[in-house]
Amino acid sequence: MAVKQQQETTEEAAVEPKKKKRRGLLIFIIVLLVLILLGAGFTGYAFFTKSFFFAPDDGQEEKAEAIEETMYPLESFVINLGDNGIRKYLKVTLAIGCAEKKDTKKLTEKEIQIRDTIITTLREQSIETLSSVNKEDIIKGEIEKSINALFEPDLAINVYFTEYIIQ
Repeated sequence: MAVKQQQETTEEAAVEPKKKKRRGLLIFIIVLLVLILLGAGFTGYAFFTKSFFFAPDDGQEEKAEAIEETMYPLESFVINLGDNGIRKYLKVTLAIGCAEKKDTKKLTEKEIQIRDTIITTLREQSIETLSSVNKEDIIKGEIEKSINALFEPDLAINVYFTEYIIQ
C-alpha cells in the first residue's frame, strides 16, 4: 500500500508540471492576443483620426496654404529694353500673391510706386537674363525684394508672370 501511495504521488507530481506548462502557454497566448488587439485598435484610431504616423506632412500643409493666396493682378507693362543699342521690347503681365487679404489694401495704396519699381527692376536686367528660361526665379526674387523695399514690415508676397513676351 505504501508503494501504491508512492506511485500515486509520483504520477500526480508528473501531471502537475504538465498542467503548469499548459497554463503558462495559455496565459502567454492570451497576453499575446490582447497586445495584438491593442495594437490594431491604436492603428485604426490613428488612421481614422489622421493622427500620429498617419498625420499629413508639413510640406502638404504649406502647399495648401500657398493655394489660399489672395491675388493682386497688375495691368500689363510694355518696357523698352535698350541693351547695347538693340531695340527690344518686353511685355509683361504679372500678379502679386499675398498671404493675407489685408496686404492687398496696402498694395492698392502704393500701386503707382509698385509699377515704377517693377519697371525699374526689369529695365536693369540684360536681354540675356530676361530671355533665359532658367533665370525666371531670379527675376521674380528681385521684383519681390524691390516691392518689399516700399513697405516697412516686409509683406509675404509671391510674383507670378501671367504674360511674358520679348520682341
